[in-house]
Amino acid sequence: MSLNSYELERIADDVYKDRRITGHVYCGECGYDLHSLPYIHVCPECGNKYNARPLSMKGIFAPHEIEFPFRDIIVTAVCGFAMVAFTVQAVASLDVTWVVLAVTFVALTIALVLYLRSRLGRYFKAIEIARRVAAQEADI
Repeated sequence: MSLNSYELERIADDVYKDRRITGHVYCGECGYDLHSLPYIHVCPECGNKYNARPLSMKGIFAPHEIEFPFRDIIVTAVCGFAMVAFTVQAVASLDVTWVVLAVTFVALTIALVLYLRSRLGRYFKAIEIARRVAAQEADI
């Protein structure tokens, strides 16, 4: 008998369902300290669903998101410059190849801008949560 990944996740969640968090883990939405709460539950502060089970960590504050997304900004800028260049060439020549390239890069640039927007939102939220966590730890 073979179990798929969904079944393994469900079994792991069942194992941790009645256990309590022993360390200091913070809500990914508001920064609330989830210490002594169940591994799989809802944040009492903001209502965010979380899963603090090791290897899952969904809805939990992730300090790696504090890293500023320089690479995403650079990729978006380069794609934007390529989009402008291809669009100018497509308008000037009205060649089908340039039009296809221009449309492709317009779509790609829009997708990258939307992704960058969400990534910057996560970055600023992580900074805010890190400040709250630091303030909570200073009060302890």
